[in-house]
Amino acid sequence: MDGIAQNRWTLGTTAGPQTVEARLVNPLNGATLTQATFQATALAGPAALLKVAAGGQQAGAAGSAVAAPPAVRVTDQYGNPITGVAVTFAVATGGGSITGPATINTGGDGLAAVGGWTLGTTAGANTLTATRSGLTGSPVTFSAVGGAGAAAQLVRGAGDGQSALVGTQVATVPVVRVVDANGNGVAGVAVTLTVRSGGGSVEGVGALTTLSDATGAAGVNWTLGRTVGPNTLQATAPRLQGSPVIFTATALVGLPAQIAIYAGNSQKALLNAAVAIAPAVTVSDQYGNPNPNVAVTFVATSGGGSVTGDNTATNPSGVATVGSWTLGPAAGNNTLTATASGSGIAGNPVTFTATGLCDCWTAKASMPTQRSWLGADVASGFLYAVGGVDNSGPLATVEAYDVVANTWMTKASLPVPRYAPGVAAVNGILYAVGGYNYSSGYLATVDAYDPASNTWTAKAPMPTARWVLGLAAVNGILYAVGGGDYSGSLPTVEAYDPSSNTWTPRASMPTPRLGLSLAVINGILYAVGGNNNTFGYVATVEAYDPSSNTWTTKASLTTPRYGPGVAAVNGILYAVGGYNNSGSLATVEAYDPAANTWTMKASMAAARSGFAVVAINGMLYAVGNLATVEAYQP
Repeated sequence: MDGIAQNRWTLGTTAGPQTVEARLVNPLNGATLTQATFQATALAGPAALLKVAAGGQQAGAAGSAVAAPPAVRVTDQYGNPITGVAVTFAVATGGGSITGPATINTGGDGLAAVGGWTLGTTAGANTLTATRSGLTGSPVTFSAVGGAGAAAQLVRGAGDGQSALVGTQVATVPVVRVVDANGNGVAGVAVTLTVRSGGGSVEGVGALTTLSDATGAAGVNWTLGRTVGPNTLQATAPRLQGSPVIFTATALVGLPAQIAIYAGNSQKALLNAAVAIAPAVTVSDQYGNPNPNVAVTFVATSGGGSVTGDNTATNPSGVATVGSWTLGPAAGNNTLTATASGSGIAGNPVTFTATGLCDCWTAKASMPTQRSWLGADVASGFLYAVGGVDNSGPLATVEAYDVVANTWMTKASLPVPRYAPGVAAVNGILYAVGGYNYSSGYLATVDAYDPASNTWTAKAPMPTARWVLGLAAVNGILYAVGGGDYSGSLPTVEAYDPSSNTWTPRASMPTPRLGLSLAVINGILYAVGGNNNTFGYVATVEAYDPSSNTWTTKASLTTPRYGPGVAAVNGILYAVGGYNNSGSLATVEAYDPAANTWTMKASMAAARSGFAVVAINGMLYAVGNLATVEAYQP
């Protein structure tokens, strides 16, 4: 043998110096007799593996650099670092960026690290890859989550520029977003949403504060106000750029909910003539906003009238107007209905009423006692016919007419029979002044009638006894004007104050006359017609102003009249019937004080003189001379 011992030495898997010892051992006691040490260096093998070394799972603010720059390690199959291996880094998702070169050689420790990784500006997942072809594990993926930064802005989301019916919610909830400088939603920021105009509400209140959600959104249910038109809502987050954000919406008129009369009800017109004001209705929603373009049908339902423009629609103001309404051929009530299309409309249909008037005199209940040269006036709502004369002579008869019931009642008789007296009422008390009877001749006596007690009381006599005089009241004072006595026609004017029971002379009438009649318009007393000693039957009209105690001549009657009936309705004076050289008259003429003109009106059915005309409830009533009573609606 050559004394040589040998064996195969396989180095370990870790690169670096390695040693092995050879020992000669005493077989008897196992003691080492001698030893030898062998040394060797294990070298790393070829690059085989690529794996994460640092920065694998991170989080940070969107748009900022991660704390640990991503790094990989290249090793051989046993994990020994390999130097000088080129690794390429690239952003995969999230839109971020890296600093430094994209391809980096591994160092002595096998590491290759990117200079820095800045996440994308959009919050969410970001990935970065490190690639070396041919190595196990390549590419290596790094992940990081970018979160929202500090709240910086308040921006508009959905829900602007909408429209909805009044009093209802808009379809899209108005939303604002709280975002950082990069537009990422920021949660948990207080946002106050306030109704700014239009009168609506948010979640049932005027203002509400809520926190932004995970996406930075904050919104509320917005109910518009009850008035048609613009509404605004503002969202406020203090100290944020863009605050406040204003939302606008338009409140639209609701469904037709109610119909009502707008104009043209309770009118009067001549038979077969159109009413002056075309009936109109208004259609509105439940909150009173006008509904345009609602179809409305007008129908004449009673009275025999007719309409034009019966099918129409409401205008932008919610008003629909019939073309015209012509009343029927018979005097009395006419009705017209207006019906809006649609269901559930309160007040539908509405009904208009109108009264058909003939320009004529109509018969009423006859007076129980036929007489002439009576006096008449209205007291306590009733027409009183006082005294007069018939074939038996002067009368004390007093009868009262109820214009509503069209009935007559007998009342307490005058203390002294008289005809052609003056009769007028002051403060509900009826006064009979002067007149004539066969036993006493021309009278100066004054008797006052109280309708409540149905009694007559004597008052201070008139200074001048006379008959066929005019008597009227102005501001609580009675004025006895003209008349006649044994000397003929008189200009005398005397005033009676019921409160002091005294008479006072006043300025005489310019034209002496008897058989005249008086009426009062706006505190001015008008003396109409009569008979003058010199001129006979006259058409003279003179006006007396008690405040100045002066007389003024006015336009004369068209026809001279003695003993006409005179009364005023709505500021117009009517002279009815009377007597002249042609005999008893049925003609009627009306005087307009503003124009100082006379106009002919419809004649009575029968001629009369020595009678009275009284105005009550806007109508003229002719009583006396004949038993019949006629009424005229001006």
